[in-house]
This record gives sequence, structure tokens and C-alpha cells, in this order.
Amino acid sequence: MSAPKKAILEPPAAGELLDLVAQFLSEEIRPLIADEKLSFRVRVAANVLQIAKREFEGADALLIDADGYLVTREILHSAGSLRNLTNELLQGARTVEDRAVFEMLRRYVDEKLRVAAPNALTNGMG
Repeated sequence: MSAPKKAILEPPAAGELLDLVAQFLSEEIRPLIADEKLSFRVRVAANVLQIAKREFEGADALLIDADGYLVTREILHSAGSLRNLTNELLQGARTVEDRAVFEMLRRYVDEKLRVAAPNALTNGMG
């Protein structure tokens, strides 16, 4: 009789690893810290990991423009970059009163909120 084969385990996905470390900091380390300042910093670190996870998971929704900003495909194709779109708005070449521009900006804000503050979207803001 042959020995049973060992399973090949895949390492956890990057998003799962970020989530596990954030959970470890929040649930196991932070309760042990008496110093308020350090406790706050650990909470911030856990939140930063959660933001990084959401950004990583939503990477296909946002692209990096020429200036390094994460923008929607629509902004990239329509204006080339967030800076260009901003300049066009400031110079009056585009206006938020234009329904297409308004919707493009709304989708951009929604995608950014999905990363930075997803609860804002679930509380009726998005």
C-alpha cells in the first residue's frame, strides 16, 4: 500500500494576506497595548492594510494616469489624465453641468470611495 499523497498548498492570495495581518493587528495586538498613542497607530496600520487590500482587489477599475493618479478608464480615454480634466474644467472647456462629464466624475468618485471609504457608498452616498 502506498503512502497518501501530500496536498500542495497554494499560498494565500495577497488580498487575503493583507486581511489576515489587519485582523491580527486589530484583534490580537491592539487589545494588548495600554499606550493610547501606540494603540491608535496600530489601528491606523490595520486600516491602511484594509485600504491596500481594497485597492489591490479593485485594481482593474482604476488605472494610473501620466501623473501617477488612479483614475477610471473613462477619464483616461476622455481627458488623458486627471490633471487634464481638472484644467479643462477650470478653463471652462468642460462643465459638470454636462451630464456626460457629471457621470464620468460620479463614477470616478464612486471608485475612489470603494477603496478609501466603502461604508460611504453603503450609507446612501453612492
